[in-house]
Amino acid sequence: MWVGILICALVFNAAQFARALTPEWDPGVPKDLFQNGNPPERLRPAKCKECKEAMEKLQAAMDDWYAMELSEGQQDRKDAVHIQDTDKNKAKNAEGDAKINEAKAGLGQPKDGGKEAQKKQGENSAKDAKEPGNKGKKAKEILKDKIKKLLKELQDCEKNKCKEPQETTPTPTPRPTDETTPTPTPATEEEKPPTLPNPITLPTPPPCFNTDAERKAFVDKWQPIATDQGVEARKAREIYNLKDAKAKAEPWGIYWQKKEAIHKASADALQKIIDDADDPKKTPVPCPKKTTTGGGGTKPTPTPKGRPKRAPRITTGGNVSYDGSPMEDFCTEISDNKVKVDITGTGETIGHIADARISNLTDESIAFTIPAAVLESRSGKNQNYGIPHTTDVALRPHEAKTIPLDGICLDRHKPPVGKGIGDDLAFNDCDPDARIPHDQSDRMLRIAETVYEAADELEEDGKLKEIPYKDPKKRKEIVEQWATWIRMSEVTGDPPPTKDDLKKVVEKQVGKVPPDKQKKIDEGIDTIFDKIELTNEKAKDLDKPGPEEETTPAIPSGTGDNVSNDTPTPAPETQEKKKKVGKNKKKKWPKPVQDWIDKWHDAEKANGQLDWVQQDYYDALMKYCEKNSPHWRELKDACDNATKKGVAKGATQADRDDANKACAELKKQEDELSKDFDKTDDAEKANADEKEAGKNIDDATKDSVKQYEKDHPPVKAVW
Repeated sequence: MWVGILICALVFNAAQFARALTPEWDPGVPKDLFQNGNPPERLRPAKCKECKEAMEKLQAAMDDWYAMELSEGQQDRKDAVHIQDTDKNKAKNAEGDAKINEAKAGLGQPKDGGKEAQKKQGENSAKDAKEPGNKGKKAKEILKDKIKKLLKELQDCEKNKCKEPQETTPTPTPRPTDETTPTPTPATEEEKPPTLPNPITLPTPPPCFNTDAERKAFVDKWQPIATDQGVEARKAREIYNLKDAKAKAEPWGIYWQKKEAIHKASADALQKIIDDADDPKKTPVPCPKKTTTGGGGTKPTPTPKGRPKRAPRITTGGNVSYDGSPMEDFCTEISDNKVKVDITGTGETIGHIADARISNLTDESIAFTIPAAVLESRSGKNQNYGIPHTTDVALRPHEAKTIPLDGICLDRHKPPVGKGIGDDLAFNDCDPDARIPHDQSDRMLRIAETVYEAADELEEDGKLKEIPYKDPKKRKEIVEQWATWIRMSEVTGDPPPTKDDLKKVVEKQVGKVPPDKQKKIDEGIDTIFDKIELTNEKAKDLDKPGPEEETTPAIPSGTGDNVSNDTPTPAPETQEKKKKVGKNKKKKWPKPVQDWIDKWHDAEKANGQLDWVQQDYYDALMKYCEKNSPHWRELKDACDNATKKGVAKGATQADRDDANKACAELKKQEDELSKDFDKTDDAEKANADEKEAGKNIDDATKDSVKQYEKDHPPVKAVW
């Protein structure tokens, strides 16, 4: 229990969505037999193993039912083509769409669109037609009778063979000194929620399209899936927030929160890929011809063994880089298009927190080191991670490897990046759009490194053995995570977590226990927190600069860019500016123009902050409306349903107009926020400075500068 409870909390708020079965395609199966009680969807597990086969037979019949409905919906769409463009045509199209969407939901959104299920249904219907008593009956009638029969068999089985759950005695919480995990009262088979859904498999973001038709086909294929994921996320949040207390009780409360998180992460990640693909500026047409890039034919520098020290930053003409460090080499490999890095989350907070898929794009073997670094959440919605260890990588020509990344959560109040979710984590030092200033990320990484080193030394010296865990790895993970959170307050300015915070987390997990048990738990918490504080003290000692660092001259004022005064620097003779060549050589502008460029970047950054403010505002608005406005929930459902129909394949202009109309009220709120944001000091100052600096520069010069700056971003790496 001790490690399981020491994780970042995951809290989501939400809105409602509920499907209603098309009347003529209601098979008559009670809602309580469905997984979440909201048909159309998969059936729940049987109440006992004796009835598992009966449930599987009913599910197979239901799959045939949905496949049959899917075929009818597709036929309706075809029939609508032969009707003139009238209300009748629109009604027929809408009827077909409703059946198709309902059938696919019942089949569990199969990747093949239901083709395999339709094939199986055709075979089963042919067999059923030959059964005695079915001669002359329609296939749908035969199948409905079959479902009715299988339903009764299942209900009789569960009634007679599945015993009612008996009241169980709560499992006593083992003493921490027994080196065991306190176990909460197990839920009965009926109370256990179903298996959580897997995140969707995301498509590879296309770098370009050969034709506009290819772009449209990509968007048309993936947009309905993204919309469905968003709808499922809102549906899970609605169940958690608005239903009775049972929906929030353990283990269902955790289930609905995690289910919402999985669907939301899938929807957000997929929607970004779709939006980028639909943007001609980000994904051009046609694809450019492939050209060779200057490959590095030199032999790679051998990676030194052991954990390298953080390389000092030096000024290089306005940019920040590393001088011959693992980070410099790693980011250069990326910016020179020699390697491609794709990072996906694992859903973990400490330990194996992410996987990096690294591909060699060259015709030569390469070797480099993945440095100790900060993995930053690009969206700002998930945890940032500290990666305190280095990893050596060697790749043959065009080889790709998946490298597990070991790290630690740096944000106590944010959720981890979901398992398999990509396009959110990036190496802070290599990301041109990094949100965290480099001097701040350096400090965050240094904290993580010293905490890990302190925990290693304390464990080796036997000073963590009093923690009620036999496994040294688990003991270290506890002190590493909480010590890191405490010291992160030095960077963020947030109040550090206390022993009371630890106690609250433990109590929430354990629940109410007898006084004698509570005393043992309290003693265990006292011991753990003492070791956390001991780890912090050790880490602070390790964090003190050595004699060499203390005597190193600081960078003179005005020579650096976004570097703190206490950043270690090399001796003066090493501060020579590196000569840039090729595409990485940065053009020098006249001072008035450069001044305007700097202000323009500030304005762009301020405008970018609007996205986060809008999202925070929108989330808060949704929560308020859910609690206080039933009418708003009706409008939200109408917007969701209309949007789903409007983006479906074959949607008409009328469908899209209906979606725009249904969502107009929510859009008004976002427009109002934009007006409010434009009045803030940050936005006004950045935009005012940009205008002031550029008032004496003609528009043609501004346009050329903007284009050049976009082609030559201030940070070298390209993701």
